Amino acid sequence: MLKLYPNYEKSLINLSSSILKEFGIECRYGTLRRVDKLFREEKYKNIIVLFYSGLGTRMLDRNLEVNS
Repeated sequence: MLKLYPNYEKSLINLSSSILKEFGIECRYGTLRRVDKLFREEKYKNIIVLFYSGLGTRMLDRNLEVNS
C-alpha cells in the first residue's frame, strides 16, 4: 500500500501564514511563495478564502475498510 505524507511546506497552515504576514501579523510557520508574490503585486484590503473539500463519505466508503 502506498503511504502518502502531508507536505508541510505547502499546506493550509502556510496559506494562513501568508495571509497573516500580509496584514503584518507574525506567524511561526512558513508562507507560500506564490501567494506572497500575489500580495506583493497588489495590496488588498480584504481577503476571502473559500475552502472546498472533495473528501466525502462516498470517497471514504469506497477506499477504506469497514473497520478503518
